[in-house]
Amino acid sequence: MAFSEYFHEILKDIGIKNTEESIPFLFPEISHLGDPFWLNGVETVCEIIKKTISNKEKVFIYADGDMDGIAGASILGNFFKIIGIDFDVKLTHRLEEYEIDEIFIENILKMGYSLLFIIDSGTNSKQALYYCESHNFTTIVIDHHIFNQKYKFSHVHFINPYVDEDNAYSNMTSAGLTFKLLQALKIYLSFFPEECFFPSLELATLGTLNDYPVLRGENRIIIKIGLKHIVEGTNILGLKLFQQYFYVPQKSDEIETITFFFNPRLNAPGRFGKPEISFNLLISNNQDECEKALKEIENLSDRKQKMLKNVILKKDNIYENDPSFLIFQDIPASFSGIIASQTAAKYQKPSFVGIVSDDIIQGSARGFDEIDLHELFSKEKDIFLSFGGHKNAVGFKLRKKDINKVKKIWESLETREKKVPQKNKIYDMPIEKLDINFIQDLQLLKPFGRQHPEILFRSDSVQITKVVRKEKGKWVAWIKQNNFLFQAHFSNFKHLPNSDISIIYSPQIKKLNSNLFIIWLDIKNYYNATGDLQ
Repeated sequence: MAFSEYFHEILKDIGIKNTEESIPFLFPEISHLGDPFWLNGVETVCEIIKKTISNKEKVFIYADGDMDGIAGASILGNFFKIIGIDFDVKLTHRLEEYEIDEIFIENILKMGYSLLFIIDSGTNSKQALYYCESHNFTTIVIDHHIFNQKYKFSHVHFINPYVDEDNAYSNMTSAGLTFKLLQALKIYLSFFPEECFFPSLELATLGTLNDYPVLRGENRIIIKIGLKHIVEGTNILGLKLFQQYFYVPQKSDEIETITFFFNPRLNAPGRFGKPEISFNLLISNNQDECEKALKEIENLSDRKQKMLKNVILKKDNIYENDPSFLIFQDIPASFSGIIASQTAAKYQKPSFVGIVSDDIIQGSARGFDEIDLHELFSKEKDIFLSFGGHKNAVGFKLRKKDINKVKKIWESLETREKKVPQKNKIYDMPIEKLDINFIQDLQLLKPFGRQHPEILFRSDSVQITKVVRKEKGKWVAWIKQNNFLFQAHFSNFKHLPNSDISIIYSPQIKKLNSNLFIIWLDIKNYYNATGDLQ
């Protein structure tokens, strides 16, 4: 491929060594997806599903009520709907419980269901799984949470990358793993309904981007293809109407399209115990039903935003001087995950958020890639009534009287050796080298995210010649280096410097038609001649 020397250097730095590796990274196609049968248990599960379809047996889907679980449930629900198999769904309320009640299992068994799917949950619901095993109730657990099961099951089957050490799919979410099962069914079943494959890829994209994923390998292929399908021509009626209803920008190479516009709204019903609203939107083919769901999602999203603003204004955090360890009262426990994620991002460190209700504290913690939360909580498991999750995110429940014990453990984290957070490598680049072909090549590196940060450049001896306007919260100006002019967008522009500056930026391009492009520099920071940040 005819890339510039600069672009080849960038590919090498991000770990792409040759053309064979660069093609699936830059131009991913369905054929680049890994073999789904590398996942332990997938072939057995395919045979179980085949027999279920052949015998026209009833299926029950139990899933977590966030977008990872909802997307996984929607993938299976859409498949069974098209194939003509009766199914029912139970989506948990956010932070309702971490373990499945065996009485619930007993009830659905009595109702005549032959096959149970548990998605984004259940891996460590030992009593419920033992009940399924002892009653010969075929159960399939699709989950990406840490696997601690030692018992050998005959009727309970796991699709979980942690079953095998060093599995190629260890960074996948539950929705991504559900998609891998569907990919396997596409190979395994002669009667597989092709019309459900790409919608399932889109749903896997939504679910994967809900969980702060590593944007490499299988995740990148799913997300890069899925984003394009969602934005440029989704086959899911609910998503098509969603984009119209909420005026979603048509950016098929930005994960913010999902993480800022889609998922916060689709997660909102689950915060109020109504995750089925989003599930129904994603599998319905009825426009009236979808429009009703969108109105409910809008109302609950607005309500969620108002509650979050109130939380920000609250002064009843017990530990006011520690923004990484927050305890609140009088707000739903389902909001702890949002607050923990926002706090970790704001302060660039792990966060712990608990919500007090009577004598119980329920909440969430986020690791920010600095600590293994699941390992930490496992070492201190006697303090907690229950907990579950993975390395970077854990939900928990404990007695109020034990909170100071947890606080001491959390404080001890400050003295531990921390991992260096991912940083954007900055390349020195004269502006004159920024031609259209190079900037277009850079766009192939998108989307950026965890373990694949945005590529940034530095140019020195730059003059700001004219400030033109303010647009969408950014100052638009013309900058010059030697005789080369570029438009630049400054997010933190304060005043017009009277001397040369150095700029840190990301080049951007927008194609208007086959012969016309708009190019600009998205300025992240700029410095004066003495190196002071402006």
